[in-house]
Amino acid sequence: MAPDFPNASFDCTWVMESSHLMMDKAALIRECARVLKPGGRIVLCDVMLGHKLSFEESIRHCKELLLLKDVFGQGAMETLSFYREQCKRTT
Repeated sequence: MAPDFPNASFDCTWVMESSHLMMDKAALIRECARVLKPGGRIVLCDVMLGHKLSFEESIRHCKELLLLKDVFGQGAMETLSFYREQCKRTT
């Protein structure tokens, strides 16, 4: 996840349907922010959790979660609030 783009290279960065496959999401957001010009935008589109799942919820939704794994691959979803917090940390 370390492209050779100079700092402040882009007006916009896109993360399309892949953040769930990146285990270090904080590093992903930092890298997007690094290559953005001042006032630039990060656009992130992916499957996200509405809230953190409890153990009981994980068990109850086991079949759906395994289907997501089969379709999208091994990954980890986060909430929108997680991504917002990561973006705030980069400013």
